Amino acid sequence: MERMASTRCPEQEELTWIQDLASGLVGRRLAMPAIVLLEMCRPVAFIGSQLLLLLDPLVSPWGGTFARRYARLLEDPQQLDRFLELLENQRHDPAA
Repeated sequence: MERMASTRCPEQEELTWIQDLASGLVGRRLAMPAIVLLEMCRPVAFIGSQLLLLLDPLVSPWGGTFARRYARLLEDPQQLDRFLELLENQRHDPAA
């Protein structure tokens, strides 16, 4: 199973993770609060991503790579836009 995951394209893995994250938020009916929070924090998102990277060594023994994944999401404005678009689309059409 790990071998198959390692042959996948990193961009595809990232997109799959973002889609799963968006689906989870929509399923819990937290899409709108997440959208509002991310839009409000957009100006300092890069600083937040750097803070997550700083804390990564402390939390990685318990949480794996989640801090690095969230940091990558926050540090790239295009990635953040893609995530917000996915949230909006899935919020309006959960079957998507």
